[in-house]
Amino acid sequence: MAGMLTGQLASDLYRAFQNKLLTGTLRRTAPAAPLNTYGDPTVPAPTFYSIQGFTDVYSDYYRAQAGIPDTDLKVNIFAKSSPGLEPTKDDIVAFTDSFGTRWYQVRTVAVDPAGAMFVCRAFVVPTPDIVRITSTDAVRVTSSGAIRIIVTGT
Repeated sequence: MAGMLTGQLASDLYRAFQNKLLTGTLRRTAPAAPLNTYGDPTVPAPTFYSIQGFTDVYSDYYRAQAGIPDTDLKVNIFAKSSPGLEPTKDDIVAFTDSFGTRWYQVRTVAVDPAGAMFVCRAFVVPTPDIVRITSTDAVRVTSSGAIRIIVTGT
């Protein structure tokens, strides 16, 4: 049952865990529009969101009872870490820890009763292509250190 406590509880939980969470990125690729004005297929650009959370494993008992593959794990994302964002199927999530950065693809999403955390069933995927640069593209580094890509061809 949603009420005043739900939002407050979600905020309190997020504050309690805030300095103990992994910082991550959620990558969402919007579906491509059918064709551009020239009649060519369009390539959707991914959108990146900052998130905080952690990963966890399913118990052997739960995995066996629910038919969850051995390759799946839980990706937990605190809702208050990116207000207004709800993970969806096929989003790609990355968390960086002392072992490096790992990428996960979301299969399903559930939200806890307090609305504090999204519990995503996910599996490990290779690092996605973030930007593809062809030999006709120019790459420039600005004085602030930002990378600028000038697309001159496909």
